[in-house]
Amino acid sequence: MASKNAPVRKKFRVAVSGTTIDGREISGLMLRQAAENYDPEVWGSRVNVEHMLSRMPSSEFSAVGDVISLSTEEIREGKLAGRTALYAEIEPTDRMTQMLNDGKKIYSSIELEPNIDAVGGPYVIGLAMTDTPASLGTERLKFAAQQRASIMQFNSR
Repeated sequence: MASKNAPVRKKFRVAVSGTTIDGREISGLMLRQAAENYDPEVWGSRVNVEHMLSRMPSSEFSAVGDVISLSTEEIREGKLAGRTALYAEIEPTDRMTQMLNDGKKIYSSIELEPNIDAVGGPYVIGLAMTDTPASLGTERLKFAAQQRASIMQFNSR
């Protein structure tokens, strides 16, 4: 049985291969390699607000979560069928969950470095909460804290 204080984690689609809104190109190969290369022991990617990460822990721009893992899937249906989707498992802080519950910064934007020598290829070095994602197909971020609380209460019976 899971601990009542276990961190809430959820997987979200954070990027899709193809041309971004601002004209950059993200290849499916790059997303697959970034997912394969991701290892929090090499570099733990933090979730930030609008690509700004303060050094001050009390700042509005301090980290609001962590990327636990990355994976890819091919999109099979809809207008984005045939493209590669990058998914991130995110562990939010309470502040991130509150921001999302308030409808603030509800989408994601990846910070993708094309070549990190230590891993031999692309690496997601961060993930931003934003209202203006560059990638098409990003999923709205939402953690079901109420649902999880109900499940945990049921499991403790």
